Amino acid sequence: MKPKIVEKPSFTVVGLSLNTSMEKQSGDGYALWQKFLRPDFVHSIPKKVNPNVVFSLHTDWNESKGTYIFTLGFEVSETTNLSKELSAVHIPYSTYTVFTATGLMPDAAIKKWQEIADWRKNTKQRSTGIASFEMYDERSQREEESVVSIYIPSVQEG
Repeated sequence: MKPKIVEKPSFTVVGLSLNTSMEKQSGDGYALWQKFLRPDFVHSIPKKVNPNVVFSLHTDWNESKGTYIFTLGFEVSETTNLSKELSAVHIPYSTYTVFTATGLMPDAAIKKWQEIADWRKNTKQRSTGIASFEMYDERSQREEESVVSIYIPSVQEG
């Protein structure tokens, strides 16, 4: 499926964050998902815009070290009275190239990220440095037919 270009207004995500690297992302990511998916934790996040949509954010990339901040959370309408365990991440307005991963997760998403890496080498789209993210909604719960949207911030070059 060919990616589409969309504009997305700014939004704020509240959830769990950790510093990780490309080498440690599988283990770190799995552990964060396990903690995040606990029912008591999911219910502890206040002011969710849509409790059926989870964001997986990748922010603050350090290209030279291969590190970034990984956040799992929900879009929220406000960030007051958050517990110390929670992180708030504001994502500014941006234009995104949106890819769709379809199939059994997480394998389908991993495969799509590999395709995105190849796409980046051969496209006239340039990353803007704003957070990339995956968006998990009710479509992502369909076993072998799950669907996840992957947003890459980008602008058209020359």
